[in-house]
Parts: sequence; structure tokens; C-alpha cells
Amino acid sequence: MTYILSFIVAFGVAAIAGQLLIPLLRRLKAGQAIREDGPTWHMSKQGTPTMGGLMFIITTGGVV
Repeated sequence: MTYILSFIVAFGVAAIAGQLLIPLLRRLKAGQAIREDGPTWHMSKQGTPTMGGLMFIITTGGVV
């Protein structure tokens, strides 16, 4: 039961932190650079904040 509660709390923290972190990273221009020689459909990812690692650190730091 405690594992389920930990998962729910970590998910909630990640959801809230993500809502706050994405606009902040966009203002800081912490976007992803896409190379020209890749597939053309990757160009739509230009400027997407690279935050996956930050979200894992925030959520696991809160649970430990």
C-alpha cells in the first residue's frame, strides 16, 4: 500500500512541478536544438524544453 501512495505522491509532484517548470524553461530559452540533417518531422520539436532529467530528480528527491 505504501508503494502505491509513494507513486501517487511522486506523480502529483511531477505534474505540479511540470506545470511550473515548462513555462520557466521556455522563458530561459532552454529549448532543444534540432540538427538540419535529421528527418524533417523533427523540426517541429525545435524549442521544446529539455526537462526530462529535471523531472526525475525533483520527483525522486521528494520521495527519498
